Amino acid sequence: MNQPMMVSTPRVRLVLLLHNHQPVGNFEHVFQQAYEDSYRPFLEVFKRWDGIKISLHTSGPLIEWLDSTHPGYLDEVANLVGQGRIEIIGGPFYEPILAMIPSHDRVGQIRRYSRWLEKRLGAKVRGMWVPERVWEQSFTKDIAAAGVEYTVLDDYHFKAAGLGEEQLNGYYLTEDEGRLVAVFPGSERLRYTIPFAEPHVTVDYLRQIGERHPNAVVVFGDDGEKFGTWPETKKHVYEDCWLERFFEALLRERDWLQVCTLGEAYDTVSPLGKIYLPDCSYREMTEWALPTERQKEMESLRHEMEHDPRWHRVARFLRGGYWRNFRVKYPEANEMYARMMEVSRRIQNALGSDPADPTLREAQLELYRGQCNCPYWHGAFGGIYLPHLRNAVYEHLISAENLVEERFRGKDVWVDIRAEDLDFDGQPEIRLANDQMVAYVAPSRGGQLYEWDIRSIKRNLLATMTRRPEVYHEKVRAGGERPA
Repeated sequence: MNQPMMVSTPRVRLVLLLHNHQPVGNFEHVFQQAYEDSYRPFLEVFKRWDGIKISLHTSGPLIEWLDSTHPGYLDEVANLVGQGRIEIIGGPFYEPILAMIPSHDRVGQIRRYSRWLEKRLGAKVRGMWVPERVWEQSFTKDIAAAGVEYTVLDDYHFKAAGLGEEQLNGYYLTEDEGRLVAVFPGSERLRYTIPFAEPHVTVDYLRQIGERHPNAVVVFGDDGEKFGTWPETKKHVYEDCWLERFFEALLRERDWLQVCTLGEAYDTVSPLGKIYLPDCSYREMTEWALPTERQKEMESLRHEMEHDPRWHRVARFLRGGYWRNFRVKYPEANEMYARMMEVSRRIQNALGSDPADPTLREAQLELYRGQCNCPYWHGAFGGIYLPHLRNAVYEHLISAENLVEERFRGKDVWVDIRAEDLDFDGQPEIRLANDQMVAYVAPSRGGQLYEWDIRSIKRNLLATMTRRPEVYHEKVRAGGERPA
């Protein structure tokens, strides 16, 4: 198709930001099915529409898989990057939640992934995706230190800071210790209309914004798996040609609507002001982080009041929990976190004396893989309850530690024992290690053996889960008690 002419001063700039992700340790057939249902068909349609640009984030676990199994796909992405039609968005390499890892690993993961993307795709990485949009204000300085200029969070974050809907048509600057990062609000409304509503619904909504706020920037930032992998979406998006009709509808409105990248919006529009955002994530995540009984109360309150005419005024002040409390809600998550922190400290200390050592750099990459967020929490998907994801975390953490031990001890036979607070509970634990295995014992819990790593197979034999009540069990119970 011919490249349409863009007006120089559009009333609305629309950014389409796709986030494609599969976690470390996911099954091969899941990667392949998502590729066939979402990633590949989207690119096939997109490349035919010259007037459409997108910003694209692909997580490290997924992009490594694509590079090894479907390198032609990445070659096509690189070609579109060269044409200026795709902006590559970076982030921490293996999709860790930033609140879960030390500051030096935040910076290290982001920088290392930016270099990988620049080398493989020829992209200049300026923006980043914040995993699960879990935000704390102190992240700002680490993000800036890693070379990132802008990012996207949910409009929910901005509303939690006190802004109204009419103040979310651009981007803001945020700051920590004198370091600045631009933050765009992602539209919750567009996450519901794209791709589920007919294209004209999105266009009509954007037109209303443009009439009220000339020179507005509106960002759609959501999972690329919505375009084919989610239930019923493959037929809807591709067989029923929703995506074709959507692109066509956007280009029909090019006299007032410009589809651009996040970087283009950042470069051409001034910030709306300055803001400091509270500790936050998307709404559902904040609810999942609550203790189960408090979640039940919150759901009950919502059901009681959702038809009250005052509810829309009250709901915006209703907040859920704090992400870090997943480590309290699930002690197994804290055990993985504590093991990860131990490995991170060892590698950071070792790199301090020889930052270019190839074995230590390989160990650092294994550590980064063991920081992938998905097994450390639980919400609408299996998360920490999925044994293959938990096992993958331990596999990479044990592999990282093995590399460090081999670097400094070689193939010698050795034994080590030490006592210290290893799981951050204020009580000492015992670590028994040798060249074959590592065992962790908690005297304060009756001498419990809570982790037993076998180095040769890179497996924690005690990476199990305790059964506990979850909110959705109530729905299952209610369904079972319903009369036939």
